[in-house]
Amino acid sequence: MYISSEKSLPSEYDSYQLAIKPSEIHHYLANASMLISDSQSMSMEAAMLGVPSIRFSDFAGRISVLEELEYKYKLTYGISTDHPEKLIEKLTELLNEPDLAGTFQFRRNKMLSDKLM
Repeated sequence: MYISSEKSLPSEYDSYQLAIKPSEIHHYLANASMLISDSQSMSMEAAMLGVPSIRFSDFAGRISVLEELEYKYKLTYGISTDHPEKLIEKLTELLNEPDLAGTFQFRRNKMLSDKLM
């Protein structure tokens, strides 16, 4: 697990901090097993790469492109911050998926084929 943050973090998280150049983030994201974030844009970028993402944000349900990626293509999941138990449930569900990476690459390819036609 790595943490990428624009804000300073408490020193107890130093060993988890991803110390890379901002220009390298997509390389790391493309090779990630999953993204858990409060960032709408990073979640969309993960979906475009076929990386499972969970958005833990009060913007969940409010951005149409992410709603399409969630409900039509199942490439990302939005969970409001007032439901932390749902975050754990979704994370557990995804971690128990037998071929998570393959499933999400299949979904990504479906989404791309729909958009590129």
